[in-house]
Amino acid sequence: MRPPRYRLPSLIGSEGVSAAEQKDAPDRSGEKPVHNPKLDRRAHYEKRAAFREQETGRYYQRLLITTDLFHNPWIDQVETAYALSFGSGELSNIILFDVFHHLEFPGTALDEFHRVLAHPGRVIIFDPAISLLGWLVYGACHAEPIGWRSSIRWTMPSNMDPRNAGCYAAQGNATRVFATNQFASRLSRWRVVLVRRLAAVSYVASGGYSGPQLYPASWIPFLTVLDHLCDRLPRLFATRLLVVLEKN
Repeated sequence: MRPPRYRLPSLIGSEGVSAAEQKDAPDRSGEKPVHNPKLDRRAHYEKRAAFREQETGRYYQRLLITTDLFHNPWIDQVETAYALSFGSGELSNIILFDVFHHLEFPGTALDEFHRVLAHPGRVIIFDPAISLLGWLVYGACHAEPIGWRSSIRWTMPSNMDPRNAGCYAAQGNATRVFATNQFASRLSRWRVVLVRRLAAVSYVASGGYSGPQLYPASWIPFLTVLDHLCDRLPRLFATRLLVVLEKN
């Protein structure tokens, strides 16, 4: 959805001068001011660009709602994926960043996402990817279990209150659900737009949310090239999974 076109005012400005600079400047009050059309146009376009950026940011800020399962100062509201507070068709997209592997009942959550999304809304999922390197990163260096052989309970029991769902984690669930054919039949209400396994070595080596950074910032260009090379062998090096689902 594009932001609306604003009718921007034509503003002509000049570079600011400090009080000290004004005091030391020679008195030219009797001189005729010199008009420089190039500077006027540049100031005009800079004002227009700044106004457009400010208004577009405000527009998109109104469109974004940040949520979490727990109260935090940086979110807009608390939500549970199994019983969202939104009405049917009220959302255009849902972005889950490291959320899917915490969904004990992913089928129930996907049904709820389907309900609140307008057609053709999308669910965008970023989650751990399990590969040879993924097993090492998430198995040996992360406290949450991978749960590769654990059974996935697709739907929540009917007698269970969604607000009482406990803490859950299985870092392999997104890979099992979207990168294998095991659950393909359960995704019939969605069009799978994209499933991409990414090496993201630069991300995991950065320490993620709370771990120590393992490389200096000057290595980022090198690690970006390494990411592109490792992306060619996702079964060996993938650590992040990007999934895009579209409501049918």
